[in-house]
Amino acid sequence: MFDKQKKKFRQPVKFHDFWEIDDQKVNTSYHKLWRRIEQLPPLIQLKPAFNWWKPVAIALFFIVLIISGLYRNSTTHPIQQPVEIEYITDKSTQFDLSDGTKVWLSAHSQLRFQQTFTGGTRDVALDGEAYFEVAHNREQPFRVLTGDQTVVALGTCFNVRTYTAEPEVKITLMEGSIRVTDDKSGHSIVLKPAQEATIIKSTGSIVVNDVDLNMAMSWKTGIYVFNNITFEEIITTLEKGFHVTIQIENEALKNKPYTMRFENGESLEKILELIQINANYSYQYINGNIIIK
Repeated sequence: MFDKQKKKFRQPVKFHDFWEIDDQKVNTSYHKLWRRIEQLPPLIQLKPAFNWWKPVAIALFFIVLIISGLYRNSTTHPIQQPVEIEYITDKSTQFDLSDGTKVWLSAHSQLRFQQTFTGGTRDVALDGEAYFEVAHNREQPFRVLTGDQTVVALGTCFNVRTYTAEPEVKITLMEGSIRVTDDKSGHSIVLKPAQEATIIKSTGSIVVNDVDLNMAMSWKTGIYVFNNITFEEIITTLEKGFHVTIQIENEALKNKPYTMRFENGESLEKILELIQINANYSYQYINGNIIIK
């Protein structure tokens, strides 16, 4: 028996027998298998886990990109800071500001200002004496800062005298309108043409007087017109125009009135000599000052 079974097992199988299977049985088996597959529960499709670090990494990338771009732009195109100019002169001189305002700066004076005015005001800081013809700009008022005083103008012509060593500040208006304010005391006044405001630095009080514009602007024009003016007033005008100290020792001269005109750019010595023709006095220089006897 064992031999028969063994012999049967070893019987060769022909390859073409596989292809002789009945087609009908194959189809039947296929349909049965498909029906079984259809009866199985549907497979659950798993969603991929959310990778939170990806959007964070993208955001960080763009932040770094923007910062590096800003840094590169700041190094190649740095932010322009306002340029401050300090103008100091030992003689009267004239120049224009960037806004078109014309400035006449007297001798031994100092003016600080921005090369290009930015912000809501056009500010200049003065130590000395200057005459301004302000270019009109209602949206950007022009201001002269003199320590504790502020002169505000929109479009006008005026003169400011404010030396550190002097106890008073004088503002003279030629045309237009200006507001003068003492920041320490809060006192304020609006000037009219041919008016001069005198501010006492120690108290902040303001006194307003009418003035002769020719006399007030003699330092700028070089024209000195004295019309029935006392000798003492003439000397005060010359002190202002030539930036000297003149002391009158002859008391009899102080209140005498004189009428004269100098318009050819005469020097101080020449003016004193011409006045001397009508007034009996002598003068001399002592330690840089002029003494009239």
